[in-house]
Amino acid sequence: MVHPLQFGIVTRDREVREFQVVQEGESVLIRVVARSSASGALEGRLREVVSRKLAELGVREPRVSVERRENLARSAGGKLQLVVADPAARAAHSRPG
Repeated sequence: MVHPLQFGIVTRDREVREFQVVQEGESVLIRVVARSSASGALEGRLREVVSRKLAELGVREPRVSVERRENLARSAGGKLQLVVADPAARAAHSRPG
């Protein structure tokens, strides 16, 4: 698991309005809501910078995908969860056993 502060590189991209990182096993999915002025190169650029950052942190062969969205789901209280841990891993840890 990578600390959420490491994804500040996504926040600094001026074409990103908001984002959410979903950690799925060894992969990272970045859901992005882009500004209306965003270029078609946004996804590739984010994939590259996040992959490079993860490699610097010692992640071997980081698997990063970027998905552009119109909006991001929020909790019942209206808050956006910036980092979502691997749902399968979370379920495994919460099982009694």
